[in-house]
Amino acid sequence: MLAYQLKIEMKELPTVWRRVIVPCRISFEMLHYVIQYVMGWQSYHLYEFSSSDDPTCYTNDLEGIDQYEYLRENPDRVRDRWDEQTLAHPAVLASSVQMDPILIRAKTLDYLYDFGDHWEVTITLEEMLEDYPNSFAVCTGGKEPAPPEDVGGTGGYMDFLEAWHNPAHEEHAHMVAWGESQGFTGRFDRERVNQFLQYKLPLGTRDLEQLAEECNRSLLPFTEAIAFNPALRPDKAKEVHLVQYMLGFLQIIDERGPLKATAKGNLPAKLVMELFAQGYDYLYAPFRARSVRKEDDAWFLGELHALGRSAGLIKKHKGEISLTKKGRKVLQASPAETYLRLLRDYVFTYNMGFRKDYEVLPSWLINYLIGLLARYGSVERESKFYSEKLVRIYPLLLKDHESEREQETFDYAIFRWVMEQFLAEFGLVETRRVRDEGRWGGKQFVRKTAFFDQVLITW
Repeated sequence: MLAYQLKIEMKELPTVWRRVIVPCRISFEMLHYVIQYVMGWQSYHLYEFSSSDDPTCYTNDLEGIDQYEYLRENPDRVRDRWDEQTLAHPAVLASSVQMDPILIRAKTLDYLYDFGDHWEVTITLEEMLEDYPNSFAVCTGGKEPAPPEDVGGTGGYMDFLEAWHNPAHEEHAHMVAWGESQGFTGRFDRERVNQFLQYKLPLGTRDLEQLAEECNRSLLPFTEAIAFNPALRPDKAKEVHLVQYMLGFLQIIDERGPLKATAKGNLPAKLVMELFAQGYDYLYAPFRARSVRKEDDAWFLGELHALGRSAGLIKKHKGEISLTKKGRKVLQASPAETYLRLLRDYVFTYNMGFRKDYEVLPSWLINYLIGLLARYGSVERESKFYSEKLVRIYPLLLKDHESEREQETFDYAIFRWVMEQFLAEFGLVETRRVRDEGRWGGKQFVRKTAFFDQVLITW
């Protein structure tokens, strides 16, 4: 595989530099993530790439892109020099453009990160390498740590270093604590950088690698040493309860469809009763109904249907339920790919944990919960151990649960809807209930499964 050897150097802090090899045919967005990991930043802010021979910038600034597109389509609305400057520099979404032709043509790229601290970085193409064996970037050299996030630009960083290195400074203890909270260690750790590049940022073209990278960004903390396994075994993924039943459900719709929907758009009652009798129910159901007569009563089937619809696998058209092209493709795909797709879609498309007009747990907090389970989940613990830690991370989770009873209700909701109905269905945790007359809902216990450590890599 063709690859590029790049030197990445901070303009105002030239002693901070990295040398890195990146595979060809990656987008500017992926190059951004490479820079974030080699510099130890956290991808908090806006960024843009540009070159001296072309006014176009490649950015994640959606507002800036919209402003440019508006002025391009309405040149009569240009009112001042700011608008003229915006129109003179076309703004393009960084994820939509491969870096290769621009890099090869210009040889040098400019990268601006954090429009507040305004870190300017020069990227120089040093060499083009043939037969690169890796599907991820590798850092081969570098010096000095990069400034921590939100330190206040070059001036703020100098003030920070003065306090950091001087134990007698009145701000020393505060700055050390703050720097450590930002991941600043005072040194450049190339081995750690390469672990993050390999596991957090797979850049291969296989669907599973791309899904793993997407899930790393959306479902896990950016700077925590945990990543989805791009070599997840398909046979293990296929055994997961939700995957197994979803694939069976899709297969039945494909073989028997199109199915005639009810007036409410639900599955036909005869099929619901048949599938329920075959065992279509939650892995950990709080109680088991003896029989059901419609989809509204078969909660697990209703969830499969809703997840399939929201993920674009199932459609309802003119009163008939059938698979989409995407749904048929899933039946032919590797179960490992299907596992990651369903996990992603369950959280972000299906709106995981939304019950009775409020979110039990906002989707953006799932990354913290998975991180907590990776750290503490080897030992069985009460579920409230995790709900209490989530509240410490985001106290507003308990804004409507101030009494002891309400807090117990919240703890139970996390256990029921997130631990049992989400994470257990994806094979990541096993749960246990213990009756306790003195506590509403009893006690609930959670531990991560052996499969958790096959899905997720830690280092």
